[in-house]
Amino acid sequence: MYERNVANINQQSQIVKYPILILAFNRPEKFEATLRCALSDGARKIYVSQDGPRLSCPNETLETGRIIEKYLSSGAIHAVKYHQSNLGTLNGIQSGISWFFSLEERGLILEDDLILFDGALNEADFALSIIDNSQQTASINLRNIVPLSHISEPEATFRYSKLNTSHGWGTTSFFWSKSIKSIKTRPNLCQLIRLSQFYGLIPGIFWFSNFLNDYKLEVKTPDRANWDIRWSVSHAFNGWNSIYLNRNRLFYNGYGDDATHTKSTPTSFEEVYKVYNASPLLKPIKFETDLQADAYHNKKGYRFTFFQGIKMIFSVRTRISKVLGYIRSHL
Repeated sequence: MYERNVANINQQSQIVKYPILILAFNRPEKFEATLRCALSDGARKIYVSQDGPRLSCPNETLETGRIIEKYLSSGAIHAVKYHQSNLGTLNGIQSGISWFFSLEERGLILEDDLILFDGALNEADFALSIIDNSQQTASINLRNIVPLSHISEPEATFRYSKLNTSHGWGTTSFFWSKSIKSIKTRPNLCQLIRLSQFYGLIPGIFWFSNFLNDYKLEVKTPDRANWDIRWSVSHAFNGWNSIYLNRNRLFYNGYGDDATHTKSTPTSFEEVYKVYNASPLLKPIKFETDLQADAYHNKKGYRFTFFQGIKMIFSVRTRISKVLGYIRSHL
């Protein structure tokens, strides 16, 4: 048990405003909306990392670049890292984040398709201040899909979790560096065992399968591999927990023709729990994973219809066969 720490949410001077890195590419309107959210609560350092254009679209980053230069010349943006060529969703993003953490000890990471609600950065700063490099809590997450009724301490500002997300998050340079080192090896049996111990057998197989597929993708087409899969599995490899804000503080705007990951429309829970009520900033009393909230999160994230369920069963068989085949070939 820990004594609850209370800080008045209106006493801004007591809360450190941590620097923010925005990951940009070729979505000027969405990038500027995210940037304005980052600038909304007063002075703090804003960094931007912009990936370069693809060979097939040499001018696709120009408009976003012009917006970056406008805010940079005004002093609103502290520093920018431009990639001359397109490094993709693995190397481009990892390079930008590593650059950021070579300059700052800790900070918040936003992709260029997030809208932050009032109070988001204040609560994120509070949660990020909790992270101690000597402990096992490695990151914070601003996006929440778990109702307060399924959270063990709903009055607290945040909770501890075994899960993590790449939609608005933060960490320290120490944990980011350790994460990069822990995923440089090729997928192996020890990692599968570690993932299964951390998440459970079936989820562990799914995560290992995702990591394995992404590793193969990196070998064939490195510009299409994904940094966020590596970030997630590195938590399990190292036995790290994360922090989730108990009230959703952002809206994921990455939908439509220019979406990176999906062309679908937002699901209903994206709009839930965005009303901001000024209240004290509270640590949870228990310094332990909120299993009740994690269970709901997993159930919500993997909800499917009957036919999807049948497809899921065959998917599990296929994934297990692939994993076992990979292990046999590397023993």
